[in-house]
Amino acid sequence: MDKKILDCESIESTYDSLEKITNISTEDIKTFLTEFDLDNYFDSLQATEKDWGDRLILRIFKSEFNPSLDYDSTCWFHGCRTYDSNKFELGILPLGGVIEEIWDFLFNLVDDKISREKWSNFRLKLETDLDNNFAHLYRLKIRDSFHYGPYAYLIRDVIFIPEKLSQHDYLNTPEIVEDICNCYKDCFDFDLLKEYQINTKRCIVKFKSDDSREENIGDALFYLYDVMNGIEISDRCCTACNNKGKKIPKKNVLKIEFVDKI
Repeated sequence: MDKKILDCESIESTYDSLEKITNISTEDIKTFLTEFDLDNYFDSLQATEKDWGDRLILRIFKSEFNPSLDYDSTCWFHGCRTYDSNKFELGILPLGGVIEEIWDFLFNLVDDKISREKWSNFRLKLETDLDNNFAHLYRLKIRDSFHYGPYAYLIRDVIFIPEKLSQHDYLNTPEIVEDICNCYKDCFDFDLLKEYQINTKRCIVKFKSDDSREENIGDALFYLYDVMNGIEISDRCCTACNNKGKKIPKKNVLKIEFVDKI
């Protein structure tokens, strides 16, 4: 039996995967999404019945079709910026597994400007008592594995519109790299961040997980509802996963895609 996988890589893949999971045709799903007025329905509800749009649309979809909601896995999209020879041979590593590589890579960008000893002293100061906001953010991320990720989004499209959704632009620069580079500029008056961006490319790594929660289907439907009705994608489409310090195994990686600036 074919595996049922929720895949929101594109509008078409979202419809296709929802059809296979729910046993409801794409045409019927489209009709439901275009004929259903979510705002008016929400306004008509009693206060105790109101819910977030993605949960509400799933509730109505279930009432309308009594669909199958059992599936095997979910695709996720990890936005990052990395060197173009990175094949993620070890999978997608959490922050604790890549921090040394990040420091080494950044040093190689400025090794003609700073000695290894001075670089090590800079790192020590950043990790202990450098007093600026980026240093504080760096230390916060490093000391708590909850912030180690890896992070990823359910819906690929949201990766490209971070400003509209009040999200960090992971394709532009990883947060930890931004912290280090801004501290370096503060200490040495050199734009290491620009150098990093010149030597790396925007990348999306698609992977699968065993996550098969009903809520993911609601999020996918809400995304399609926005698209079908010409509504700007909202922050309710920013469903994300945080692997909390555990790596994504190589066998779960489905695609590594370097993307041009949009």
